[in-house]
Amino acid sequence: MSVDGELLTDHLAKWMLTEHSRFHRIKRIPADQKNAIISRAKEIVDTGIRKKTLRVFVRSGVPLAIVNLAPSRNPRVAKQQSIFFIYAPHARQKAKRWLRQNLSELAKKSPRYTQIGMSQNDDKFLKDCLEQNGFNTRYEILMGETKVALANLKRKKSPPRDLSHLGLELRSIESPSQIRDAMVLQKKISLKSKRHGYFSHTPSQLKKDREEYNSIMRGKMDGRILGVYRGKKILGLMVTGVHAEASASEKNGGFSFFLDPSIQGKGITKTGYLLLLEYLLHKKIQKFYGGTSQPSIQSLGKIMKRQVQHVIYVKMGT
Repeated sequence: MSVDGELLTDHLAKWMLTEHSRFHRIKRIPADQKNAIISRAKEIVDTGIRKKTLRVFVRSGVPLAIVNLAPSRNPRVAKQQSIFFIYAPHARQKAKRWLRQNLSELAKKSPRYTQIGMSQNDDKFLKDCLEQNGFNTRYEILMGETKVALANLKRKKSPPRDLSHLGLELRSIESPSQIRDAMVLQKKISLKSKRHGYFSHTPSQLKKDREEYNSIMRGKMDGRILGVYRGKKILGLMVTGVHAEASASEKNGGFSFFLDPSIQGKGITKTGYLLLLEYLLHKKIQKFYGGTSQPSIQSLGKIMKRQVQHVIYVKMGT
């Protein structure tokens, strides 16, 4: 490393604050979040220097880009690794070529389930080198404006409000026994489709989701949970929960969908979005977020004018 740690921390913190503002579309970052980002930058540099995992591109004594492979701070599965990279907004092509080369090297030797996140612009010039090295699952983190998404969904797809034409029934999840059945379904479906939900079946994620569903059911958290039933059997789960925004001045909605393969491809998700978006609009929630690796949901996102805020690749193996 040929750059001072304090200097690198200062640059890294500035880059991370800029990226935070871009992702959350805010001009002013609250003081507590700003301090947390600065502390995180110091942690990355200090740990990277100590463990000799930090790679830095320097030009005329000024750091312009860094890459680091380290244990994930929010692991979805045991011992998950994360490749972190960032560069100065004014970095030129030489820095980006360096970045691509180093990311390719780390991607090739990284273990299964390693993840790497980036902006949509970065995705354009890194996609091929990541896919060539086993990062073959691509998640899009999508942001939608509730009113706009709902209007476009109604105008372009006009989904039905119920599922009677399919011999199915939509019911609100309102009891502990229904929650238990929903969790069994979520685990079962996630195990069948690990590429698209490689962590949704894990004990930690199931516990987190169960707590959220129970909070919604008990009225401690705004949200709505819909079950798709054939008779007494639950075949689908569609959820929206309301969460605090990064700016702390507003809230946003999050979505989860789990459909048994026997009822997939029948337009059920569109009906779910219709009803859940109407709920968010009633609650005056202006934005909603969700991550997906499924092309059909990404395509529906385009119809609803959702925007790609972030892209995450996961190394699932070849």
